[in-house]
Amino acid sequence: RSTIQPLVRLHPRTGRPILYVAEMSTANIVELPADESEALLQELFAVLYDPALVYEHTWTNGNLVIFDNLLMQHARGNVVPDGPARTLRKAIAPVIDAGIEKPRFENAR
Repeated sequence: RSTIQPLVRLHPRTGRPILYVAEMSTANIVELPADESEALLQELFAVLYDPALVYEHTWTNGNLVIFDNLLMQHARGNVVPDGPARTLRKAIAPVIDAGIEKPRFENAR
């Protein structure tokens, strides 16, 4: 299934605009012709995934890393079976009503 999302959304807590695009989940920009869509996406991805802008945390025992899940692109490196245990926790702050639209799925019942 696929969904159409706005390219720019408002952050639900700050109300500031955020780019809502990721290489793994963005196929095209529906308002643009295919060639323009691809060119713009490649330009955005070049900035988003610029190695000079990447932070990679070197974990040590007792570390705590907190980030805004909406505000930044994030990923994890390879997890190996014999590697350290990973414990993830999610904290949710109250959300203001910033007029965010819910995703619309095609052919949804």
